[in-house]
Amino acid sequence: MMKNILSAVSAASVILIIGAQAGGMPGAGDDLTSIAAGDIEFLSESQAGFSRGANEWAWISDAEHMFWKSTNELFLADARKPYYITGDTIPANRDFELFPYHYFSPKEAPVLGNALNYKLIAQNRTTATVTLEIRGQGVTTEWEHAKAWEGALRGEGRKTVTLAPGEIFTFWEARGLKPGLPWSAIVLGRADGNLWVCDYCWRGEKDPGVANAKPMPDLAWPPYLLASFTRGAAEWNSAGINILPGGRTPQGSLPLSVLIGAPKSIAFGYSPGGPITKLCEYKAVQPTFNQDNYYVKDPVSGYEHVFFGGNYPVRYKLPLPLENDTEATRTVSLYLASNDKFNVDSIAGVWSGGRFLSKRVPGLKAGRHWRIFRATLYPRARMRDEIVIVPLGSRWGGLVATLIVN
Repeated sequence: MMKNILSAVSAASVILIIGAQAGGMPGAGDDLTSIAAGDIEFLSESQAGFSRGANEWAWISDAEHMFWKSTNELFLADARKPYYITGDTIPANRDFELFPYHYFSPKEAPVLGNALNYKLIAQNRTTATVTLEIRGQGVTTEWEHAKAWEGALRGEGRKTVTLAPGEIFTFWEARGLKPGLPWSAIVLGRADGNLWVCDYCWRGEKDPGVANAKPMPDLAWPPYLLASFTRGAAEWNSAGINILPGGRTPQGSLPLSVLIGAPKSIAFGYSPGGPITKLCEYKAVQPTFNQDNYYVKDPVSGYEHVFFGGNYPVRYKLPLPLENDTEATRTVSLYLASNDKFNVDSIAGVWSGGRFLSKRVPGLKAGRHWRIFRATLYPRARMRDEIVIVPLGSRWGGLVATLIVN
């Protein structure tokens, strides 16, 4: 969640503008600022880094085909050989994120039919009662993936339920999914016992359940290694972006004097520009990216896929504990652009001030950046802020965040 704490100096010492108010409504096209790529100073590994979220878990179900083209074998729970898509156990007392994303291709409609039904469930497969806390849940059956993130971060669907041994809880059920559209969800929560999570599709009115179903075979045919075919789990679902740790005050504030000068930028997120064997040419902190790579093993095939950043589903938390240590009134602005060696755009999501904003942002070489944050600090003013940034994908998911102090 976004934090905003003004210091005791005086609330009037800081003027803070977030998101749409910083330069036009999202998507309106008038909130992009020109920053020449050649003017940007990318922070080095010693000036910036990442920290994984502690005691977390991510469950990912991302498979975009529901039958083998060669045999027409159906990967549905009500097929002759019933299958579920992804099943995995979330360890107890972890802050978890469930991320299912699927797409029903019109090319598959002649085999599958013109509508599918979908269910995302949890089952208590232990011998003790499990208490499940849902902290937020968002879903969408269209291309606006920001809706799922907004619902989850806003806390929609918040509830606590108790599951007896063997009991099943339904997070989300969608009926009549149409070809040509995706469906996806973000669920944030925690359980005090191990929790098995599963999702499956079927046709017709009767829900067949998963009692007799087996896990769907891997659909990431080698050497096809795109992250959009990742299924499995990872031991974290958020990452902190740490800027200029060596330039902080004894109280941990980031003095504006160290930010004055050329725009300061950092690249983050997974931006392949192709399969994982041909990754994007990152402009900064390459060793940090290597250290933070996490491989997700598909539970059926055993294939491993790079997870770090992913087009989804990681939240990047950017703390901004700012302090104006100069004698002049200063304005701090934060911008986002896409990062890809082919200069394609990407969709960025931002959670700030209780709102979720999203925008398709141009590639870095275009020199047009989305301003998402602006704060004016009078001399000696301090403030603490945390912006949450979510790469929402589109073509690729890499982003560049740029700080400018005037």
